[in-house]
Amino acid sequence: MKTVPKLAAGIRSLIRKSAFHLHSALTGITQGMVDHAPTFAQVCETLLQWLDQAVLCAHNVRFDYGFLKNEFKRIGVTFQNMGDTGNDGSIH
Repeated sequence: MKTVPKLAAGIRSLIRKSAFHLHSALTGITQGMVDHAPTFAQVCETLLQWLDQAVLCAHNVRFDYGFLKNEFKRIGVTFQNMGDTGNDGSIH
């Protein structure tokens, strides 16, 4: 029997951007849903703590990792390279 690792709890939050074009038909996200959402800078510390020593696994991990790296850079925070992507679509 193969052991399956336990998944960690995730963080789920919409992010408010100053220049943001919503694609509501594609995402289902409306302007009203993001009007009072935190900015990336406001969730930065929590996100960094959560990602510390974590394996980032996502549907399109290269896109998500690039997005995170650029958002951290935009607010002046260095986001460490987490390594190479594995065959399973994760970055370690």
